[in-house]
Amino acid sequence: DEFVQSLGIEGCSTKKELRDQVYDYFYQNAVQSYENKIEAALTDAVMANCTFKKLPKKMEERFAKNIEDALTAQASVQRLSLAEYMLDFYGMDEETYRKKFEEDATLMTQQYIMYQAIADAEGLNPTQEELQAEIDYRVENLHYESEEDYRKNADVELLREQLMRNHVMSFLKEHGKIETITAEESN
Repeated sequence: DEFVQSLGIEGCSTKKELRDQVYDYFYQNAVQSYENKIEAALTDAVMANCTFKKLPKKMEERFAKNIEDALTAQASVQRLSLAEYMLDFYGMDEETYRKKFEEDATLMTQQYIMYQAIADAEGLNPTQEELQAEIDYRVENLHYESEEDYRKNADVELLREQLMRNHVMSFLKEHGKIETITAEESN
C-alpha cells in the first residue's frame, strides 16, 4: 500500500484499488475493442450489398480534409509536419499518403451514404434537440468559451453525421444477427 501511495495515482491508495483500476482500464478497452469489431462487421455486411452511383465530390473532399486535419493535429502534438509524421509513423511518402487519404475518403463517403439511407428509411436521423444537447455537452466539457466559439472551431455537420451513425449502429446491433464465435471456431 505504501508503494501504491508513493505513485500518486488519483483514487489509488491501496494495492486493491490499483488492481481494480488497472482491471477496469483493461476491461473497458476489451469491451471497446469488441464493440468496434461488431460495428466493423455490421458495416462490412451491409456495405457488401450496396452499390453506388457517382459519389458527391464535395463530400469526398470534405472527408479527405477531415482525415488530413486529424492527422495534422496528431503530427503537431509530436512537433512534426504532416509529411514527417506520415513517414515516421506509417512509412508513407506524400504521394502514398495523399492517395490513401483519397481512398479512405471514398470509403467514408460510401459508408455515410449507406448509413444515411438506413437512417432515412428507419427514421433514425438525430433531432435538432439531440444535436443541440451534444453541442452543449461539448461546449461545457471541452471548455469552449461559448457555443459560438465551438461552432467556429468544429464541423457541426460532421457531428450530426456522427450522431446519425450512432443511431444507425444501435439499430443494426438491435436488429442484426450477431453471432460470437470462439477462437477455435474461427480457425
